[in-house]
Amino acid sequence: MIRAVATPVAMLTPPTIGRRFGVSPEKVLAWIASGELAAVDLASPGSTRSRWKISEEALAEFLARRAAKPEAKPKRRTKKEPYPIYV
Repeated sequence: MIRAVATPVAMLTPPTIGRRFGVSPEKVLAWIASGELAAVDLASPGSTRSRWKISEEALAEFLARRAAKPEAKPKRRTKKEPYPIYV
């Protein structure tokens, strides 16, 4: 019998992500609650306390969506003569 071996996935906790980016764990939990940051609750069924884990891939997608994008510079208007000049 051959068993499939799953490769381990690095999972992070809200306090770990908070320390990494200098925000509180509550802010990370707010991102999870709003659906911005994908996470998995690994708490036992019937448990009153959540145990959120976030994969590196989910964190990378979250950061890519929130990355600052440079604004497009508006085209410069050319100055036009108000009246035709006849010589």
